[in-house]
Amino acid sequence: METVTSPWEPRERVEYVQELVGKGDSAVLSHALLFPKDCWDDGFGVTAVLRGLPLTDRRDLARSFAEYVITTRAGAGSRKRGLVLLAAVSHGFAESSWCDAWESLLRDKASRLWACGTEDDLWTCGHALLDAGRRLDGEVVALLRRSALEGSWPQECVEPVLSRIRGPVLNPGDGWADRVLAELPALGKPWHALVAHTLRAPTGRSSRTWDRRALARRVQPARSRGPRLAALSSPTSPRLDPRPRSSGRAPAPEKCADRHGRSLPGPVPARPGQVRAATPVHTCAAQGDAPADM
Repeated sequence: METVTSPWEPRERVEYVQELVGKGDSAVLSHALLFPKDCWDDGFGVTAVLRGLPLTDRRDLARSFAEYVITTRAGAGSRKRGLVLLAAVSHGFAESSWCDAWESLLRDKASRLWACGTEDDLWTCGHALLDAGRRLDGEVVALLRRSALEGSWPQECVEPVLSRIRGPVLNPGDGWADRVLAELPALGKPWHALVAHTLRAPTGRSSRTWDRRALARRVQPARSRGPRLAALSSPTSPRLDPRPRSSGRAPAPEKCADRHGRSLPGPVPARPGQVRAATPVHTCAAQGDAPADM
């Protein structure tokens, strides 16, 4: 089977880690992972190797990584490396304090970045938190979705994370989207289903089939939808994002509007190359049920 790596990750690095795994010396492996010759964190290829180790081996590495995180004086970057490596081996025995640290790392990243193109810790820590039963913050979910859309991550990296995210149905961060999300709980399940259906529009102009399916959501026309949900039918709804974002480039408003079509300008779809929300949201919307963590 061909090794899948992150776009920037040297295949030689993955092969080297696989070689160390084969030798069975966890101390040597731990040292090689914590103190690499380059300054980059390890990518998806190395992470996949670590996730596939037997439980006893992962526990040995976890003890080493956890001790390093607590005792290192090498700086924040080195501590983060230990945390991310800990996330890669923690499936089945993650401790609460580890999860808190991963959540803090991801929230900080979401507060600074619009999208990530080369930082694998976003996916490694997100995967570990979902494995531990933690719910991802809405801003972190938005960062994950935008990163998958704008980056070149392999599906093997993003799918295990995005496929398990059930909400929010819109990405927080834009002023109009935040207001819609705030109103949806009071409006009830039919409107949530309609918003999820709106994200499926394949073009800027809705088709008759799409309209019929929207009506099948049983949203009553006479029911007040609130001033913010009126934005869903506007092709010029403004993007209001007061916080500076950085990823090397931030998408222009017209780019987002073109990407998502006339019915719902602005939000970024959950998966790369698709104008739609994450799969579990589709399932819930089709049944008329709102996701549990909306």
